[in-house]
Amino acid sequence: MARQLGSRSKGEEIASEVFVRLAASRQAENLREPRAFLLVVARRLIAELRRRSVLEASYLDALRAVSAETAPSPEEHNAFLQLLQRMDHALHGVSPKARAAFFFYRIDHLRHQDIAERLNVSVSMVRKYIDTAERACAGVLDRP
Repeated sequence: MARQLGSRSKGEEIASEVFVRLAASRQAENLREPRAFLLVVARRLIAELRRRSVLEASYLDALRAVSAETAPSPEEHNAFLQLLQRMDHALHGVSPKARAAFFFYRIDHLRHQDIAERLNVSVSMVRKYIDTAERACAGVLDRP
């Protein structure tokens, strides 16, 4: 994982999160293929980390493109990063498929049909997933 992520510390962080999720899983004792389960969880976490990195990079690119006069102050910049962290935390409260659908739609700009094919669900389920994730994010935006 460290090689895939380009950082030993990120690899260790993902590995520890994988085992936290395994410990929290209700199905942990009944797994026939624990290694496969660990690999799937690790791949999903790596994908989430990459999406988050893309989102943060997009924000930083947008900041660089803005003139100094209209650029946010350090306090505004910090507040926005904190908001992103709160939204990320809120999205961890929804199902992995809802989170994936939200990222595919909002960050990757995929169509509902394409998302449905990737997640192996119906288009109406994709809409429900996106709505669930957006409501979780809206809850974060409603709080100061």
